[in-house]
Amino acid sequence: RGLGDVYKRQPLFGRDVGGVIFFEIVYILDGSGKFHAYTLGDEKECHGYMAGDLYLIPPERAYRFIINNHCRYVFIRFTKNYISDYIK
Repeated sequence: RGLGDVYKRQPLFGRDVGGVIFFEIVYILDGSGKFHAYTLGDEKECHGYMAGDLYLIPPERAYRFIINNHCRYVFIRFTKNYISDYIK
């Protein structure tokens, strides 16, 4: 893969609800912005994020990161089966 596949410039990113079966752990390496998480009933949780913040996002949760300045993230995705198979 080229760097264009790994490093992307965009003002926001996230996922919409629908068919997502994995958890995501998101660690903020650099930068800052706003994090929006949407519940099943159209309620929204919103707060700022910065380097060093860590998020655990459950399956079927819609969310958005709105980027204030250049940000770097680490994503770890895993399913419920991974937990039950490997973490006992």
